[in-house]
Amino acid sequence: MESLTRLLSDPLTIHLISTHPNIYAVTSTSPRLPGVSDWLDLVQFYSTGELERTCNSSRIPDELIHLISSIRYLQLHRGPIPMPKILRLHSEQGMSPKKAHEVSRMATYIVDLAPRLASSSSSSLRIVDIGAGQGYLTRALKAHLPNSHILALDADVEQTKGAQKWEKRLLPKEAQRPPIDHKVVFISPDTLLATVDEWINELEEGWEKLERVPVLFVALHACGSLTPDVLRAFIHVAKNNNTDLRNWYPAGVVVVGCCYNLMNPSDYPPSTKHLPISAYHLAAQIPSQWLLPSSNSSESPKIDPAVALSIRKVTWRALLSKSLESSSSFPSNLAPPDDKPHTQAKSATVPARWSRRPSSVTEQQYDPPESGTGLTPTMNRLGRLRDSVYTSWNTFLHAAEDKLGVKFDEMEFDVEEEGDIDRHIDGPESPSRLTVKEEKDERRKMRKERGRDQKLENELAVLHVMRCLLGPAIESVILLDRIGWVRKELGLGVASDDVVGKEGEETGSTTTSQFRADLVNLFDQATGSGRNVAIVVVPQTIDLEA
Repeated sequence: MESLTRLLSDPLTIHLISTHPNIYAVTSTSPRLPGVSDWLDLVQFYSTGELERTCNSSRIPDELIHLISSIRYLQLHRGPIPMPKILRLHSEQGMSPKKAHEVSRMATYIVDLAPRLASSSSSSLRIVDIGAGQGYLTRALKAHLPNSHILALDADVEQTKGAQKWEKRLLPKEAQRPPIDHKVVFISPDTLLATVDEWINELEEGWEKLERVPVLFVALHACGSLTPDVLRAFIHVAKNNNTDLRNWYPAGVVVVGCCYNLMNPSDYPPSTKHLPISAYHLAAQIPSQWLLPSSNSSESPKIDPAVALSIRKVTWRALLSKSLESSSSFPSNLAPPDDKPHTQAKSATVPARWSRRPSSVTEQQYDPPESGTGLTPTMNRLGRLRDSVYTSWNTFLHAAEDKLGVKFDEMEFDVEEEGDIDRHIDGPESPSRLTVKEEKDERRKMRKERGRDQKLENELAVLHVMRCLLGPAIESVILLDRIGWVRKELGLGVASDDVVGKEGEETGSTTTSQFRADLVNLFDQATGSGRNVAIVVVPQTIDLEA
């Protein structure tokens, strides 16, 4: 952990995270990156760790080799835990392959855990699915634990109604009794605990009364500050378990977080508070999955076309900022209308609808640095463009003209065909017919002078790729800081090496606790499940590797 923190405090790291390509393209005073002839070499070296096999080592400067090697060595291992038998989902309707993978594996993990958490039988365990959305995980758990009591919580009425409709259509009849309970609630640690209190009391009125029932908290991709809020609620009950008058006790928690950039800044881990907001965007990157597997060992892996397109989007939009410096505005009667104010879409998946801050926190609000996001009024107005726009630089420029209401100088456009050059060489303003040699020289000169700056384009791509390669290191620090905090709050001792990495982490307490807290890689990132790490807290007596 200490080495990761030093890595994220290195001047080169800070420069990369703080410098977005949009700013780099138009700021001549920005420190320039060490020269790299092909950004793909960076990706291949990161993925394999072999300079000689993947690229000519002279193409990558020593300082970037050292940085990439440090990222590879210090980042958390992200391979999924083995699951010999994955539970079959009763229905995958409405799910993408990625979502089905996540739901089936998380349900398998929880169903296997459930009997070991229950005081007598798995039916005595109460499960609370926090941020349940359309209820994919809720239904999977109910289908395989038909006698269990499950509460699905979500902040959005429409999402909850949708989940209830899916249940009626897809849930097996034998799993519909007892039914899944639903509550719409704006989640904070206090409201979560109050809602669970109310739910347990309601259950005991209609069902066989059990003394101090066990409750398991689960959350699949709890956005933003929802993850720390769930953990705060669990920790509060766990620390006061012997003095609380509640008729339930915390049996465990399995929560997978996401959307670090949507956390309340007060929830940023101490080890990353010196970083700008852009770091939390970059934490979502999974560059380990950028290369396609090669069937021939002698061939170099090829970049995923979707990744190549995403890099092109970033670099071309940054180049656009440079091109705009020489553009002219359309006449006012032809200019697109002014931007209209944007309103946030109503959705339970928008983390802004979740509580961003526990009511008990009293320290001053933390304002993180805002550099590195690349947000400018022009980029906001340009908005999202269709993928087909990026098939050629000229198509992209024409789309930008239409969207921004500007006219680019013709020298900004690439020369796409010989005829395109011929029209300028042989045009009506041409003083005389050129000789063959002169024509070739003119073609060469025009190709060089016209179009996008390909040298700058490569620099921008290198910058963007290096920023993305830092993503796994940033997420590793967030996860390690978070699990360290949980352990400290629960009175646990030194973290085990297999969880915290290569150096171990002192959490500040050596007292004995009834719980253990671990990071568990539930999903396979190769399926697109970038946020694949669950924070799991269970009783000490449970062997998570069994």
